[in-house]
Amino acid sequence: MALASMRQRHAEHCARRLDELAPLLRTDQGRLARAVLAEGANVRAAWHTAVATGRADLVAMMVPVLRCFFEVRGRLLEGVAELRLALQAAPAACADGAPADGVAARALARVRQEVAMLHYRAGDLVQAQAVAQAALAPAQACQEWGAVIGSLNVLANCASAAGDYRGAHGLQQRALGLARRHGQRHAQATLLGNLGITEKRLGRLPQALQHYEEALAMARELADTNATVVHLNNLASLHRALGQWPQAQRVLDEALLLCQQHGLANMRPFVHLGLGLLALDRGVPTQAAGPLLQALALAQASGLQQVALSAELGLAAAAIAEGTPAGRQQAGPRLQRVAHQIRERGAASALLVDVAFHHATALAAEGEGARAAPLLAACAAHPTTEARRREQAALALQALLERGEPRPPAADPEATVQAAIDALLHTPA
Repeated sequence: MALASMRQRHAEHCARRLDELAPLLRTDQGRLARAVLAEGANVRAAWHTAVATGRADLVAMMVPVLRCFFEVRGRLLEGVAELRLALQAAPAACADGAPADGVAARALARVRQEVAMLHYRAGDLVQAQAVAQAALAPAQACQEWGAVIGSLNVLANCASAAGDYRGAHGLQQRALGLARRHGQRHAQATLLGNLGITEKRLGRLPQALQHYEEALAMARELADTNATVVHLNNLASLHRALGQWPQAQRVLDEALLLCQQHGLANMRPFVHLGLGLLALDRGVPTQAAGPLLQALALAQASGLQQVALSAELGLAAAAIAEGTPAGRQQAGPRLQRVAHQIRERGAASALLVDVAFHHATALAAEGEGARAAPLLAACAAHPTTEARRREQAALALQALLERGEPRPPAADPEATVQAAIDALLHTPA
């Protein structure tokens, strides 16, 4: 009994300490992560005690800080495993459909939402969507609005990753309305930034710019360094789409400096990815490889699968853009790896169309226009293709037609893309 009582007091002390760190969630996540790391063994023991003894009050205090810690330190899968302990040990009072006391219900809603976000960050879209969907109705029932807004955001992110940009837009608008109604300004900034991403993917660039600038201004006003880096990175992507290279470079340089100053290891893969893609857009593929390789290594070490896949695609595009047989030969295995990982995960992914597009550009460069043209037409017509990629595919197809390739007959874009991916995966590396 004495030992159990001591463990309870220890858990209470650690939970209060994490709760004291909670303001850093919005201002200095790097400092927060370092503070948690310094007390790693104590925090882990306290978390396990809180979960095992059903102390929902302590779980609710600890879970936001722990999710942030695992994300910033790039330990996503470990974070999923630790936070899922609270879902597995949830008392019967928290079960769906059962009467729940307010503290336990709100704690469970928070845990589900944070676990869903970690799954999303790790690229497990199936689990992210399932956990976020499971969180939504119970969170609404107990009026845990932060968890409702966060779960809607995860669902929107999953929809966007699958190429359902209009579905994502609707979910983001719903979440933004709730964030405004309940005065959650940090969530407002996040959702405005995500709406900007969706508008960009739909090709509505002026609306995207408006959302990005509003989100960035709000993040700066709130002194939210991590969010500031997120919005700078997104703004750089828009500058790239508009061909505004100096502006994109300036914004990415600021984002990288903030990462270094505040220890934001979680954001460095995104910024290095942006720097590599900027070099590629500028037409200097040899300068793209360095930052893209750095983004790939950091993303793989952190479990950021979506970023790792994007970096692999960027490296494949850079190799193809070199314009040499050796470069195209290097691109093939990278495209195969990305396609295999997407297929293996079993979730719909707009990245599969990007694989098909780069495969088509490699075929065209090798003089196989007859194989490239139908695939480019499919990429231009596919419903999950981003607006900018749609334009690039249409231009590449037009170039082939002007060189004398016959216009490909109308075909189902999805079937064409999937058949090309099948053929790519069965090509010897």
